[in-house]
Amino acid sequence: MQATPEHADRATPVGDTTGGTMGVAKYLRDQGHAVTLFGQVRGDPPGVRVVRPNVRGMDEYSTVADVEARYRAATDELGPQDACLNVAGPSPTTSWVGNPYGASTQQCYMKYTGPLLYAMHHLGLKRVLLVHDPRNYPRDHEMLYWPECRPAVVLSLEERSFPRRLRHQQYIVHAQYGRGENWWSYGTPYHPCDEVGRDVPCLMVQHSHLEDDRLSDGRADAYATFMGGDEVDVLVGRGWDKYPGGAPRAWQGEVSPGECRRLLQRALCGPIVPIADKFITSKLRQYALNGCLPLPYGRGERFTYDHLGRYVPLDAEIRVQTRAELRELVDRARRDEGWRRGWVERIREATEPDFSVLEEALTNPGKFGGYEPCESRP
Repeated sequence: MQATPEHADRATPVGDTTGGTMGVAKYLRDQGHAVTLFGQVRGDPPGVRVVRPNVRGMDEYSTVADVEARYRAATDELGPQDACLNVAGPSPTTSWVGNPYGASTQQCYMKYTGPLLYAMHHLGLKRVLLVHDPRNYPRDHEMLYWPECRPAVVLSLEERSFPRRLRHQQYIVHAQYGRGENWWSYGTPYHPCDEVGRDVPCLMVQHSHLEDDRLSDGRADAYATFMGGDEVDVLVGRGWDKYPGGAPRAWQGEVSPGECRRLLQRALCGPIVPIADKFITSKLRQYALNGCLPLPYGRGERFTYDHLGRYVPLDAEIRVQTRAELRELVDRARRDEGWRRGWVERIREATEPDFSVLEEALTNPGKFGGYEPCESRP
C-alpha cells in the first residue's frame, strides 16, 4: 500500500488524507492481511511493515543511474505483493492554484510517484486507485511508458465515467463510488458530545476553492446562504479573500489540522458544502466525531451535501438552504442540547467506516472496469 506524502495533510483543513491511508492500513491489518506501507510515511504503525524508499538528497538534477538504483533497492526490499492500493492524495503541484507550497513538479514525482510506479511495473502489481478529491485522478503521462500501471480499479467519492487517451489508445475511466470518505476515522475514538466548553455556536470549516475553475462553478451561490450576516461565528480555511464583495466577517484564515479539530470540539454546530457538485466528502463524520453537529447544505439542488441522502435524508430538519434556516438551527442547538446530541449520535452511527467495496475490489478487481480500452480515434 502506498503511503501518503507528509505534505498532504497541509492541503486539507482537517488533516484526514494521511489519516485515510492509515485507516485503510489498520483495517486491513485487523482483517489478517499482511500490509506494507511503501513511501514517506510518518511513524511505524503497530503490525504494519513500512518500506521507505531512499529519496534523501534526490532532486531533478539526479542522474538516471542513481534514481534507478534507488528505485530498484526499494522494490527489492518491498518484495512480492498481491496488489497495490494507490492513494491519490493532494499533489502540491496540481491540487492548489498558484502552487502555494512552491513545490517542484519533477522533484515531487521523483520522490513520491516514481518509486511506486517502478515497483508496480517490476512486480506486476494490480493498481487499485483510491481517489478522495476530484482533482486527484492520476496524470496521464505517468502511464505512458509503463501502461500496465494504469489502474485496474478506480474507487472514488463519485460515480462517473470519462475518456482518457494514452499515446495511441483511447480508454474509458470507470470511477466507482467506493464509500471511502470515512475510512480515515477507523479506530478513532469519539470526542465527548456534551455542551461543556462549546463556546463557538456556529463554525464553518471550508476552503473556498473559488479560484479553482477545475471544480464545479456556482459554489459562491451556495456560500451566499451562510455569508453576509452574523450566523457563522468562526470561518476557517484558505481562499476567502477571493469571496465576492470581500472576505467574510467571520473568516480567521487558514489553521492547522490540529487547531481545526480543537475548534470543532468547541463548536455546537456548523454548515457544510461539498468540494464539487455531487462529490461526497468526509465532513459529516469530521464534525460529528468531534461532537459538533453538521448542517448539510441543500435538499437536492446543485451543491447539495450528501446529494442522494445516504447519510442525512434530503428532507431532514438539519439541512439548510437559507440564512433564516441556519439562524433557526443555531438557536435550537444553543437551547436544546438533547436534540443536538441526538442528531450528532445519529450521524456518527450512519457514517461508520464502510470497507465493503474496497474488499470486493481486492478480491474481484476485474468486476470494476478501471481503465477500459475502447476504439482508438484516428
